[in-house]
Amino acid sequence: MLARYQRDGQIERRALRRLGVEVPALDCDDVLRIIELAGLSELRGAVARELQTLPTGHRDALRLRVVDELAYADVARRLNVSEPTARARVSRALRALGRALDPTTPYEEIA
Repeated sequence: MLARYQRDGQIERRALRRLGVEVPALDCDDVLRIIELAGLSELRGAVARELQTLPTGHRDALRLRVVDELAYADVARRLNVSEPTARARVSRALRALGRALDPTTPYEEIA
């Protein structure tokens, strides 16, 4: 996931250079202001709180899949569970986070 984000960013930067578009540089104050305006501090807090409520197996599966970017087969191996179980744990953890961040979203729309 992170690798795809980086690759997409590289493609976007090359396209901007070719088009001659100059992207303004951000200093630390600009970044802090963006974080404030976007409500990222509150979002981080909500995610952290919800992560603590997840069962350990779900939290570990989510970390391995999303943060460590492991394939489901590797997540399953690390957790000593089947691949379908690893997939289910990640899916359930993501749904729980989604509900916590936007309780108005219907259960079926969170995946």
